Amino acid sequence: MDYNEIFKTLINNNNAKLYEFQEKVIDKCLENKNIILHAPTGNGKTEAAIMPFIISYINREPISDRLIYALPLRALCNSLYERINEQIKRINSKYNTEFKVTIQTGDRREDELFEGDIIITTIDQALSAYLNIPISLPKKLSNINAGAFIGSLFVVDEVHLLGANEAFSTLAVMVEHMKEFTKFIIMSATMTEPMKEFLGNNFEYIETEPIIERTIKIELIDKQIDKQVKYIKEKIGNRSIIICNTVKKSQDIYEKLKKLKELKDVKIILLHSRFLKDHRISKENIIKEQFGKNPKENEKYILITTQVIEAGMDISCDTMFVDSCPADSLIQRIGRCARWGGEGKVHIFKYDKKLCPYIEKLVENTWKLLQDKQKQVNNQEFEFNYDDTINLVKDVHEWYDKCMLTDEKFTTQVNIVDICHQLNDKSYYRTLVRDIASLTVIIYDGDKPNIKYGRFKNIFRLHPSVIRGKEDYLILTDIQDDGTMIWEKPRSNLVPNSGIVAINNKNITYDENIGLKIKPNKKSDLITTLNSNVRFIPYSYKDESYENHQDLCIKEYEDLMKKYQIAIDKLSLNGNDLIEKTIKYHDEGKLCDEWQQSHEQPDINKKYAHFAKRTKIPPPHALISAYLAENEINDITALWAIITHHGGFNTQDLENYKKIEQSCCNGKKIGGELIKFYDNCYNEIYELLDDKRIKYWLIVRLLRLSDQRATKSAMKG
Repeated sequence: MDYNEIFKTLINNNNAKLYEFQEKVIDKCLENKNIILHAPTGNGKTEAAIMPFIISYINREPISDRLIYALPLRALCNSLYERINEQIKRINSKYNTEFKVTIQTGDRREDELFEGDIIITTIDQALSAYLNIPISLPKKLSNINAGAFIGSLFVVDEVHLLGANEAFSTLAVMVEHMKEFTKFIIMSATMTEPMKEFLGNNFEYIETEPIIERTIKIELIDKQIDKQVKYIKEKIGNRSIIICNTVKKSQDIYEKLKKLKELKDVKIILLHSRFLKDHRISKENIIKEQFGKNPKENEKYILITTQVIEAGMDISCDTMFVDSCPADSLIQRIGRCARWGGEGKVHIFKYDKKLCPYIEKLVENTWKLLQDKQKQVNNQEFEFNYDDTINLVKDVHEWYDKCMLTDEKFTTQVNIVDICHQLNDKSYYRTLVRDIASLTVIIYDGDKPNIKYGRFKNIFRLHPSVIRGKEDYLILTDIQDDGTMIWEKPRSNLVPNSGIVAINNKNITYDENIGLKIKPNKKSDLITTLNSNVRFIPYSYKDESYENHQDLCIKEYEDLMKKYQIAIDKLSLNGNDLIEKTIKYHDEGKLCDEWQQSHEQPDINKKYAHFAKRTKIPPPHALISAYLAENEINDITALWAIITHHGGFNTQDLENYKKIEQSCCNGKKIGGELIKFYDNCYNEIYELLDDKRIKYWLIVRLLRLSDQRATKSAMKG
């Protein structure tokens, strides 16, 4: 098959032809190789990564059950989702495929259980799912998403933006743990040698130089903000991008430029992380139109922004102004100048230590090396080519990455990942994924927030420093079963690093052009509300017979397994009835008289899986089910899946089990044996990062999805 024909359809260009490196990625991936792709920005990495998956299905020889594509920033996910969704529509239409593209981020929770064919998500969402602490799901669903990676192609883009001490180290552990069961494509424009070495010998390394001819000229500017504004006014081009290190500075620059009479005919757009979702999406659409490959208008445009466009957003400009930053981030920023060829100018402002969110030494070294290069041309602007980018990243970052990414670090990370898998404790997020302080902020009117917990509309995520020193905010301390949120005033001047806080709308301003500002005694009409799709919906059942639920679960599994053939094959479960047996016996504990009698029984001569009404707290049917099924199943991964099919490990469950003095099922007394059985299963399943854990993840995922779908089907009926 001619890959180029598929490629032409994908990008909607009849003259398109795959580059040599793209063909190499496709060939190696179809040969079941894991790949590290090192390519400059704008070279076509994204298409290289998704083409193997598409080709394999068109050839009816799929290489994976699904493709999970992870990026470091939500804004990049939004942009990529729109792009890939349009591409896949063309593929589906021409080749009669049925790919479903989904997106899952903190803002767009449209595929919380990772059920799409091509899933666009953040690295935070993906790694937290692997760690059994999915950030968008409650703890009771902590064990459901790790199984989605088995049999999948996992693409991690812009990997250099991951914290070496957290997410990148966790990714390396995941690669080593999952390498026999998951395909990996890891991509970057600026990956250092220590990063490659830390990922181990599990990859084919593919590197390509720039394909598009472009000339970048750099000038270093040492001016304060007022003089920066004057300098920008004099140097703007037809399409200019200004990238600031902080939201506050971007807002200040925007307001100052908008006041200049000389720029009254220039269209100025501000984009940062403190806009409401609808306003941000609207801005992103304008930016893609005006800074994309074929701008819609001839007027001059200025985009003022922050790190949110640093990678993955397919835009360009002829003139760029950036705050200095570490070399890897700087290269990403420069990649948005003359992206499709020609000449571009980049003006770099010297960093302000007070406004620098990066490791200062990395920023300082980057500036010094650029200064040295400028001195070679008598402090004039200088050309900056691909070799310069490689050398700059090497000289600035390799020493740091080498210090951070050691064998001892890998061993430590393995141990922490192992503990996180066992405890499903989200407090490990900052150690294993992202050590960043971030607060979810809701806005309220009146004396206190009058809103229940759910999918919020009109919320913000802020660094604690933004509200530090502000007294009028509340801290969320508890969420009750019905979603009621309990608030307290702060007890000290210390602002929490994470969690949810509430700010009165009398202390903020919000403007769709400028975004959110925290300003005491500046009243806004904005308040946080709930979307219609609320997360806290009281759980209710209809009376359903045991046999009916069992039959529905098997039926749902038979439908589900079509999407998990690669995973089932990799775990040698094809032709094996283990998963079907697990589903068949997962609720056997409900047959106990004690469980049945804990509900209002419509017919005492009939056994039920679900009741409309409970009369008392029933015994733990999941643990009892596994205990009774041991002889039939005799597989620790399946037994543990049954035990945890209503949630991951939970210390409270264990305490409840210990309170059971005696439980009887079909005449067999089992109370005294339950804890011993539980302990034996727990100790066996959690041997250090072995394959049993991976097998368990797949079985528990298929069990829980089948169970959920069957229950929903019965409730509708």
